[in-house]
Amino acid sequence: LPPRERVERFVAAELDLASGQANLSIIRIQLATFAARENKRARQLNPLPAHDIIAAIKRVLRGADVFFRYSETEFVVVLTQTDSTAAAAVANRIAEILTEVRPEVMESVQPTFGVASAPADGRTLADLVVAAERHRWIPATPSNTRSPAVH
Repeated sequence: LPPRERVERFVAAELDLASGQANLSIIRIQLATFAARENKRARQLNPLPAHDIIAAIKRVLRGADVFFRYSETEFVVVLTQTDSTAAAAVANRIAEILTEVRPEVMESVQPTFGVASAPADGRTLADLVVAAERHRWIPATPSNTRSPAVH
């Protein structure tokens, strides 16, 4: 996965090229269980399937999409030429793929998804991540029936 700084520069360049009117969206994926893993011993005893999660997310993305780890507990997908409605559809597809590949993954990592779009929600990657946090939802799984509300 590319480093965060390179993605920040990529987003800034995309917005500059389009004079701030780019149709660019992000999907923020927060993994709750990662945050709950406090010590090394707990991680060794019960490792999380990070490789499976990354592989499943990449299956949904286009070649032009950028996927990276934003923080210890967050992944972000940058979708160029994509509005918030289409980004929410991609986020739902990622959730479906996670459930299909490893059904226990959804229950294990308890992901939440959020979508934000430039320039409506912000003009920097950091602004978009904050906006995506405000627009977050828990995807529907066998144990819940929530679905996203697109802003």
